[in-house]
Amino acid sequence: MELSDAADPRWVGPYAVLGRLGAGGMGKVYLGRSAGGHTVAVKVVRPELADDPVFRARFGQEVAAARRVAGAFTAPVVNADPDAPVPWMATAFVPGVPLSVAVARHGALPEASLRMLVAGLAEALRNVHAAGLIHRDLKPANVLLALDGPHVIDFGISRAVEGTSHTRSGAVVGSPGYMSPEQALDQPLTPISDVFSLGATAYFAATGLPPFGSGNAAVLMFRVAGTEPDRAPLAGLGEPLRALILRCLAKDPAARPDPVQVVADVEEQGVDVAAGSWLPAPLTTDIMAVRASILTAPAPLPAPPQIPPAPWALPALPPQPPARGTRTISRRTLLVGAAGAVAVGGGVAATVLSAPGGGAENTGRNTRSSPGPTAASVALPTTPLTAPDAVVRTMPNLGTACTGLVLSGDVLVSFGLLNATGLDLNAKVRWAPITVIPAVGAKHRPAVVRNGILYFYGGAGSSNVMGLHAVDIATGKLLWTVGAPAAGWSPWAVAGLLGDTVIVSGSIDATSGSPRGFVWAVDTRTRRTLWQQSGEDVMAVLLVPPPTTEAMILAGGTGSAGSRAGEVVVLDPATGRRGWRNPVPGGSFGPYANTTACFAGGAYVYAGTSVTAVDPLSGRTRWTFKVTRNGYDAFGEPVASPDEKTVYVTCVVGLVALDAATGKPKWATAPQGGSLTESNWASAGIRVADGNVYVADDRTNLWAVDAETGRGRWKYSDPVQNSVNVPLTAVGGGRLWSANGTSLVVVAASGA
Repeated sequence: MELSDAADPRWVGPYAVLGRLGAGGMGKVYLGRSAGGHTVAVKVVRPELADDPVFRARFGQEVAAARRVAGAFTAPVVNADPDAPVPWMATAFVPGVPLSVAVARHGALPEASLRMLVAGLAEALRNVHAAGLIHRDLKPANVLLALDGPHVIDFGISRAVEGTSHTRSGAVVGSPGYMSPEQALDQPLTPISDVFSLGATAYFAATGLPPFGSGNAAVLMFRVAGTEPDRAPLAGLGEPLRALILRCLAKDPAARPDPVQVVADVEEQGVDVAAGSWLPAPLTTDIMAVRASILTAPAPLPAPPQIPPAPWALPALPPQPPARGTRTISRRTLLVGAAGAVAVGGGVAATVLSAPGGGAENTGRNTRSSPGPTAASVALPTTPLTAPDAVVRTMPNLGTACTGLVLSGDVLVSFGLLNATGLDLNAKVRWAPITVIPAVGAKHRPAVVRNGILYFYGGAGSSNVMGLHAVDIATGKLLWTVGAPAAGWSPWAVAGLLGDTVIVSGSIDATSGSPRGFVWAVDTRTRRTLWQQSGEDVMAVLLVPPPTTEAMILAGGTGSAGSRAGEVVVLDPATGRRGWRNPVPGGSFGPYANTTACFAGGAYVYAGTSVTAVDPLSGRTRWTFKVTRNGYDAFGEPVASPDEKTVYVTCVVGLVALDAATGKPKWATAPQGGSLTESNWASAGIRVADGNVYVADDRTNLWAVDAETGRGRWKYSDPVQNSVNVPLTAVGGGRLWSANGTSLVVVAASGA
């Protein structure tokens, strides 16, 4: 346990903070104590999750369900406040040692301890499933070894993050080395998925080795879905226990035992419940030390003095020339950003801010944004979106869950977790599947195409070499590969092409607790690295929108501790050097942003709690558009029309078309009784082609909207009705292609 510092809270709800126990993907965990002396583990969510309305709603639902979980082998939720400014939950404190730490310190567990571990985990899962939950992230770090047996923590809460803006940028819900094949393949889950994770965790406890080895997330997911764990390390176990662990690791969910069967199997093998400690003596000593540390926990630090919050907008600054020695970035720039929290506000009307020539001073790397002129509130009439059903052609089943579609000319490339296949426009196989492990976060932009060459990052070929690959899109032939640029590199996607330069995005040092963004520029002619750039201000997924005259990169940050949340910063495409930087309105990009930005009307356009257009040379604000309703004011991704004269964006009122030169709304439309911003399906993003704007709603409908008038042309209601899988689309050539799981359909742009 670490002592609290000035950055930690002094109280969380009714609990005084005694120290910091650790941190995870959702936030920090503290040791807390109530006035009555009850000691608890308090998890405080990350600030950017707190400001995501989708996360808040799901967090409240999952906490309510988790409170119903009871049993000797779980750490039950005893208190929570999902509606607090920063939501939190408290679980009973278990004085124990994580299984991951125990094995790292003392090696694999003996067989007698292992049998009790397996039975205890199965009993815990039985209680979790009885409450209507699926754990989704059972792994050694989420198992505490205590004197009274193993305890499972964090049950059911991981689902609260799934489908929010913080996973759509590429994050994977679950731990790749321990998730089930159906998780890795993005298939619907049942409780039996947790049994696979139980088997993987038991394998680790029995051998000291992860069942599918080491590597980045894409490699581990490939192995989980398509390879078997090495059985040799289990050779020292008795046959009944070894066979039970391997049955839990069956690829086919139907072949796995359920938790009740697991417990019965262990009982048949025999468990010495009358023995002393169920753990080896060194582990028992470690646990006793944990118990002793709680009794001697320091007193809480005094609360800091109350400081009134500063307004979000900085005072207006007079225009100044660039600082002496500051090099001016050319118009052909990269725009990179780090986003933090999605803020919400109030109101009913739309606000249009026109700020020509104002809004930010350009002082090189120290640019600061000004609030611009006073907002003028105007009404925004919204036309109901109605349209007849489209005539849909259902194509052959893809055979595996689709992770991305790329359309180029007369070739449609379907990416799966394990391969990529070239199809013609009638969905007939043009070239046979090639072995591919696409980057984990690349669903909405798995690859880019230029002059018949498809570029993607991942593993390819018989050796599955991880790196940047070039493939002839007409034949599927692998042309060349450039290996990964650095150790610890976790790729997200091929962000785009700038001339002959491919930009790849990702993160580095993700396991150190302080991950940084990582940008890699490769010359496709020489196949050499031009430059690499990393830092907290280029955090998370970076994407290059495809304007006709400009190019840029815009990143959405994860909000990790210390990251430069809520900023955009430009990089020189020739060297990677940073130029001007601006804040993002509200501190975050839109919650459903996939391409996150566009170039239109001669300006870079990005969205947070408002849509902002900025001058590419100076970063000064040209115009801002804002709309609020019922306290919600976040926008999705802005997308430009092919002629770059119109910007399309989703928000609480629906789909809005903005004049790219002025930011004034041209039209707004929304489906009757539905939403374009509040579901996994709504995160599919916007596509524009063939005179249509394509957008998805929260009722598993895809809409084609006339790009000029906003009137609905047709809609397609997915018969799969799977609100978990986000529809993946490709548009162009008079067609819309849509993949949802393993199904593939095509609709003519006319809907007929």
